[in-house]
Amino acid sequence: MSSTITESVSATTTGNLAITTPFVQPPDCSNQWTTTKTSHRSLVSISGSEVYRDFISKVSVSAPSSSCYPSGWDRVAEYSRLNFSPGVCPEGWTYYSMAHTYTEGPTSAYCCNRWSGFNYTRVNGMACAAWRPKTEALSNPEYAKSDQVLMIHTPWTVTWDASDTATLTPKLPTLASPMIVPTWTTGQTIPDGVYDYKPPRLESMPDPTKDSLFMFLVVGCPVIFFVLVCSCVFCCVRSCRKKRRQRKVVIVAATPAAPTSPPK
Repeated sequence: MSSTITESVSATTTGNLAITTPFVQPPDCSNQWTTTKTSHRSLVSISGSEVYRDFISKVSVSAPSSSCYPSGWDRVAEYSRLNFSPGVCPEGWTYYSMAHTYTEGPTSAYCCNRWSGFNYTRVNGMACAAWRPKTEALSNPEYAKSDQVLMIHTPWTVTWDASDTATLTPKLPTLASPMIVPTWTTGQTIPDGVYDYKPPRLESMPDPTKDSLFMFLVVGCPVIFFVLVCSCVFCCVRSCRKKRRQRKVVIVAATPAAPTSPPK
């Protein structure tokens, strides 16, 4: 399939190329790689738990020649050369993170090559990445310490408005707003409601009255404190009364008895 490319840009402009049919890369583009070092995050198992760890390793990075890009791409500002609007992914590539996040505005997606199982993932930023046998990815396989090496290529970004779909081949889906489709390939049907944005549910706060510790602190402690105070007051009152009785007995015992008859 030949691609239709609209060169609506001048030299070193910030405008984007429009690609209305899939661009077909020459076959040798899949063999143009270079080796470099980069950091990446991998999921590893430590003490029975899976955690992400950062690694620095040699990777194979796509380094395609200019013939691997649509005509006119090099006349676009470097930071937006791989942004196409309206655009469709190259032939045989997969759409990732297809999203429509605003009531008005375009739908966007990231394109990754499908031939080697690339996925749109986080590798020192977002990139298309895949693990492949080192003999297949590196010109000098001894550079790799394992049987596989990480291969990376830059994703292409395509955007389109609902009004553009009639001019695009293949016809891209019109997404409801807001929604994000993780992956999409030509001809795939997007189930209704599956990828619609769902706001996070606010979890209800636990009822403290159903917590036995809470009830003990709120009800039990005051009751116990009240009982202790009453007991102390009762003991103090009782002790004071007992001491008064004892003092009264001592005073009475020390008082001389009155004579029974007058002295003669």
